[in-house]
Amino acid sequence: MNQRLIEIAEQLLSKNEYMTVDSIAAAVDCSNKTVRNDLMVLEEWLKDFDLKLDKKAGVGIAIRGEESVKLRVMEDLAIKSHMVEAYSPEDRVNYMLVKLFTSGSRLRIKDLATTLHVSRATVHKDLYDVDAWLRRNGLELYRKSNYGLRLVAAEKDLRRAILLLICSNKSYMELKDILGSDDVEMNMTSPPLKIFKEIIDIDFPLLRDTALSTESLIRYNMADESLLVILVYLAVMLKRISVNHYITVQKSNQKRLRESYEYSIARDICSRLMDVFGTLIPEDEVLNLTMYIKCSKTNDFDALSRYAANNGDPDISGLVELARSLMSRWERTLSIRVSDDEELFSSLILHLKPVITRIRFGLTVVNPILDEIMKYYPNTFSVVKSSIGAFEEYLGSKVGDDEIGYLTLHLASAIERAKRPLRTALVCHGGTGESKLLRNKLTHEFNKLDIVVSRSSTFLRKSDLEGMDLVISTVPLKLELDMDTINISPLLRKQDIQRLDSIIKKIYSEKNTLSINK
Repeated sequence: MNQRLIEIAEQLLSKNEYMTVDSIAAAVDCSNKTVRNDLMVLEEWLKDFDLKLDKKAGVGIAIRGEESVKLRVMEDLAIKSHMVEAYSPEDRVNYMLVKLFTSGSRLRIKDLATTLHVSRATVHKDLYDVDAWLRRNGLELYRKSNYGLRLVAAEKDLRRAILLLICSNKSYMELKDILGSDDVEMNMTSPPLKIFKEIIDIDFPLLRDTALSTESLIRYNMADESLLVILVYLAVMLKRISVNHYITVQKSNQKRLRESYEYSIARDICSRLMDVFGTLIPEDEVLNLTMYIKCSKTNDFDALSRYAANNGDPDISGLVELARSLMSRWERTLSIRVSDDEELFSSLILHLKPVITRIRFGLTVVNPILDEIMKYYPNTFSVVKSSIGAFEEYLGSKVGDDEIGYLTLHLASAIERAKRPLRTALVCHGGTGESKLLRNKLTHEFNKLDIVVSRSSTFLRKSDLEGMDLVISTVPLKLELDMDTINISPLLRKQDIQRLDSIIKKIYSEKNTLSINK
């Protein structure tokens, strides 16, 4: 994508409403013709993410789709927009972290300064950020004059940090491009990706194809994002084993892991990897992979329910109670009905199961779109955070903002589904055919309308309009009404559509504004 196309996509995603070609052209400083040509390219690109370019004559263009996907695409575009060839301060910090993770000996300040083309003073300054990152993730940087730099960490913490660094610095789409390509060198020329080359030092297409051909993994129906994390972890695991660094799993966790369904998947994957790569994978490595698979999201609620029924999984029954409790709290706080939203219920179960595993085994998660979630859904985030006590009580542990951010997206989607259309009365002075044509035009142009009453102006009574949010009429009405009334042409001209769009947005927003009960 070129810079102009990125800017057009960012405009449409950030506005979250219809924009005219004129307004887009003005925003990116180009002609209307150029915008129309770019929109055709953008429409094809968006299909890869199940997003749709919605075009309405006389209204404008908008991007439609799941809010979580739109936020993720916005994050990816921001990375593409700001990518530069020189090492940025963030790139330098990441490079030093990679060197610490992969170096078998101590690092010297002088060598880092030479490689990064900066002064030693700059390296010393960057090391404060390196040290802070390591401390946040349970690792320690050993520094001594005339000795250099060395990392002090347990193997399990080191691997978790490596995985965290790769997955938090690469957006979902960027990782997908790299891991989905048969070209091992693909996109590895820019500094943000080049610095990971020493970690991702394996034949990825071969690893990917080997893992994804494992039948038990296919049946597990893992979410794409989780699958990418597992592929990265497998690469890290094989790399560390190749230099004789192994994981040891606590004996207290081994029985629980072996009895889980995910253990059979991990065993199948490792068996295939040993055959293909000729690497011996010890039992503790299989158990550790089991833990990561248990932390992954699955897309199949029915399969999860069947597994729980067949295996008597106590976690699932506990999750059902927890999900219902959270939904009930959210409903009371927001005064909107979500307790019977089965889509919210199933998505919560699918999301909470891996969260419990992560927290039990001390695995941290970084939500790469947390800032965007807090920016676009501040009230929803606050509601989730205020209700998280039940979850923390169930776990016996604190739940961080990164996890709360993911839960916020589930509630935000439920709120969108719960929004009520405007109960609308259509008053038309023409015949049945004319009235039906106008009704069809209105419902096509405005999905926020629910036309529940259709009357001729001659026989209209005030009682017909009880409970209406809006009256749309082709003739002036003599009745005194306490609701918005809009007069339009029976032909529904362009100016009618523009005027209706503005008024409908205002009334719809007022009707569906959240009232938060403290």
